[in-house]
Amino acid sequence: HAGSRCTEFDDPYDTSSCNMSSEIMRVAQALPPGIVDHIVGGHQHQGVAHVVNDIAVTAGYSNTRAFSRVDFTIDRSTGAVVERRIFPPQPIWAPEDSESPGDYEGVAVVPMPEIVAIAERAQGVAESRKSEQLGVYLETPFEHRTRPESPLGNLLTDAILESNGAEIAIHNIWGGIRAELPAGDLTFGSVYRVFPFDNRVAIVELSGAELRTIIARQAHSTNRAAGFSGMQVFVSCDADQMTVLMLRPDGSEILDEEILKVVANDFLLLGGDDIFTPVTPEGGFAMPNGTPLVRDALVSWFRNRGGSMSADDFFDPDSLRWNRPDPMPSECRLR
Repeated sequence: HAGSRCTEFDDPYDTSSCNMSSEIMRVAQALPPGIVDHIVGGHQHQGVAHVVNDIAVTAGYSNTRAFSRVDFTIDRSTGAVVERRIFPPQPIWAPEDSESPGDYEGVAVVPMPEIVAIAERAQGVAESRKSEQLGVYLETPFEHRTRPESPLGNLLTDAILESNGAEIAIHNIWGGIRAELPAGDLTFGSVYRVFPFDNRVAIVELSGAELRTIIARQAHSTNRAAGFSGMQVFVSCDADQMTVLMLRPDGSEILDEEILKVVANDFLLLGGDDIFTPVTPEGGFAMPNGTPLVRDALVSWFRNRGGSMSADDFFDPDSLRWNRPDPMPSECRLR
């Protein structure tokens, strides 16, 4: 679940059109020679069909517009690869205004009945789970349209915080939230649409100084600033000098030397959306083992809370969590 982007595919050995600093390229370059023949990438939904560190690295585009293809010739007696041919991303051509998948190399692409049957059974299970009610009535829709925080973003971070006994919750609400919650009885399907990822809950200990460093970086993220719960943040600038004040709900200040339990998810601790990278220790954070999926934690929180909720309960324009200059001066930095 990592990718890159290349724009030229005539020569798979020519990576000059590729973003070689992207995650999957760095992974390929770091692998010892000879242990991997082919990496199939994703996530970025851009084309890759190249050789990196003598590894075939491929990725197709989104929405099944194309697929990756590498032909290997294998020595049956030894299992060794004796030849390979890397193709550019392969489109499946379909006639305009047609619902059929189209054809590939002159052969019609048709669904396999066995796979269709499996998909239909899975869809039946999903439909049943999707309609499952969680015992919560939403008096209003929970929207996700205001930046840097929104009623839905605040609801999500509050739920993650209260579910895990931490002091601060941090989440990539722009990118990590994929739908809004409609008014009415809350269902499992609605929560799934909001958070379709199988990320796990992760709790780390950070100092107040490290937390301040994260906030200082996010203050410059105009469109995708992280959401949080458990504090209010006030960012100010005096010329190029940034000041970050972090206050708990009781009004007390979070100090640099304090150690706090911060709940996030494994995607973020692995560098997702560049939120934790300024404070990632050498060797990385310890990854969670056996913790619940974030989505399951959210569902449990809703079930335990019950009752009714309104968007106004989670968004107060007169008491915002994020408070920063608008516009944010580019030269304003934490020293």
